[in-house]
Amino acid sequence: MFIGMIGLSCHFTELVHTPSWTGNPNWDGYGSIALRSLHVALDTAAGDLEDPQVVYPAGWLRDLAVWESIDDLFGDGYQPTVKRRIERAWHSRLTGLYHYTPVRQDYWYPGGPFAETGPKTELRDRPLP
Repeated sequence: MFIGMIGLSCHFTELVHTPSWTGNPNWDGYGSIALRSLHVALDTAAGDLEDPQVVYPAGWLRDLAVWESIDDLFGDGYQPTVKRRIERAWHSRLTGLYHYTPVRQDYWYPGGPFAETGPKTELRDRPLP
């Protein structure tokens, strides 16, 4: 039993200092904060548009014609976020460590009149091009 504890402790020490392991499986990569900031920028952009009822198709927000005005408002803080796909390891219950795979996300515009659907923009997984 003592040897097993030493082995598990060494394994934990090795994993805790490597990428792709976390002790906090609920961390969202600041995605919720970035989404709130984006919604504020979208509200401001809607107020600045000549016609806030202009209809845009559904798609990635950065691919839409209105992106330039949003990017100016949102500033350099706009970056696609990364969430973590959490996977349990055999020792997760004992160590509290979970393996994760990073998943790139970007902002998805649901389509429709910008003033109405801008606040419904959401984060979605976006594969690398």
